[in-house]
Amino acid sequence: MAKSPAFQFYPGDWLSSEKVMLMSPAQEGAYIRLLAIAWGAEDCGLPDDDQKLAILSRLGEGWLNGGSSVVRQCFFSEGGRIYNARLLEERKKQKEWKEKSAAGGRKSGKVRRDKKLAGAKGGSEMVGTKREPNTNSSSSSSSSSSKDITTCVDDAFDILWKKYPRRLGRKEAFRHFKASVKTEDDLVAINAALDTFKAQMDIEARAPDKIQHGSTWFNNWRDWISYEPPPAPKTPEDVRRERQRPTHCGMCGKTLAEGELVGDYHKLCSERVEQGKCTRCGKQRVAKEVRMSHSFLCPECNERQSKEG
Repeated sequence: MAKSPAFQFYPGDWLSSEKVMLMSPAQEGAYIRLLAIAWGAEDCGLPDDDQKLAILSRLGEGWLNGGSSVVRQCFFSEGGRIYNARLLEERKKQKEWKEKSAAGGRKSGKVRRDKKLAGAKGGSEMVGTKREPNTNSSSSSSSSSSKDITTCVDDAFDILWKKYPRRLGRKEAFRHFKASVKTEDDLVAINAALDTFKAQMDIEARAPDKIQHGSTWFNNWRDWISYEPPPAPKTPEDVRRERQRPTHCGMCGKTLAEGELVGDYHKLCSERVEQGKCTRCGKQRVAKEVRMSHSFLCPECNERQSKEG
């Protein structure tokens, strides 16, 4: 299944979570950032590596000095990766919904084909339907490669109408539907457009009375075929970074010159962390020193910095 660009976020669950309430603002920001990064991964996970997580979460040294223990409570470890159970559940729900929708579409198509076949054998059209001459050249062209749904237009509209979140203006909506949906390809397209529309309404947490009437949507449903959601709103952290560029490295504390910045750190400090070296002297840290220091400084530099402070 292609990766979904978004997952459902439930503000009530987030604000009532005891684990989240016990986090500092920085830890809470790191947590939601890690969830976003994990969602983009094929396995919905993150590397089980504190040095990498310190950089990914943007907590830096704060991750290794206690911040990780609070955020890590929201993940479980398996096979060298860490996962969030709720995020995996959301991924599973989206996959099941897509499979269910596909199965429903196939079943609906079979019902329509059977009804049309039965009508052809009986030598008469379905009661209550009316065939209208097709004078639209583009519709005529599409009909040659896709089956006509004129004989079951009422049923097709009823199914879609029940799915629409704000069912106002049914008469006008049905008129727009009949004028724009004439083939099975059109029906597949409008179903996909409606799924996209509903997903966007959920993401925006749009109030029911703020959703457009059904009569309006069915007149403009093709706008949602190739719809691309607007960019995510900037977080307070994004605004802060735009307004004030850091002047000192978040690791070594030295002044940052133009072009030296990687996140909040010197390029040199970032490179030394990736190589497992002390950010102050560049000395290679051995495994024992890493376990003892729990920082980006070797023991000698850590002691020297304590005396200077």
